[in-house]
Amino acid sequence: VRWLPDGQLEFLGRVDNQLSIRGFRVEPGEIEAALVDFPGVREAAVTAHQDGASHSSLVGYVSFTNNRDGSTDELRQFLGNRLPAHMLPATFVILDSLPKTNSGKINRRALPTPDRRRCDKAMGGVAPRDELEQKLVVIWEDVLDVRPIGVTDSLFSLGGDSLKAIQLMVRIREELGRPVSLARLVAGGTIEQVAD
Repeated sequence: VRWLPDGQLEFLGRVDNQLSIRGFRVEPGEIEAALVDFPGVREAAVTAHQDGASHSSLVGYVSFTNNRDGSTDELRQFLGNRLPAHMLPATFVILDSLPKTNSGKINRRALPTPDRRRCDKAMGGVAPRDELEQKLVVIWEDVLDVRPIGVTDSLFSLGGDSLKAIQLMVRIREELGRPVSLARLVAGGTIEQVAD
């Protein structure tokens, strides 16, 4: 803030790197630290990407040592064991190296914009195994506007939030005639868990 001559305070913005994602305050440095603990990760950066007017999701940028072709599925599982669901990036972008400023720091402004229509190659990894899971996949893809979705992808990792969870709950009840717990969806549930 700054103090104006008339005595009012003007808010200029945050000095720290905290991000607000789906109502949660997230420190990207915590996620980056967890990412660089993954074997073979050389450097990592996490930013928020705006999807539409009011929806933000986390994007993880990673470069591997020795040009290793990293699996985003492995990264997601690794982070899922260390961080809460709301801190998991919805998208991973694998780069040869992260862009740098003249001083050698990661240039977050030069990081490429991810394609949210297709989260990453790990999403959609487990196909529906029965008719119920197939119907749920169609509903989730429609509500979340992400394709393809696998039955083990969680709501938060797909960029969902509590409002999307309510939409899913209503659509599932209307189209399948079965109630689903909002708590199950908000807790980072998957299609597999909802089908059970």
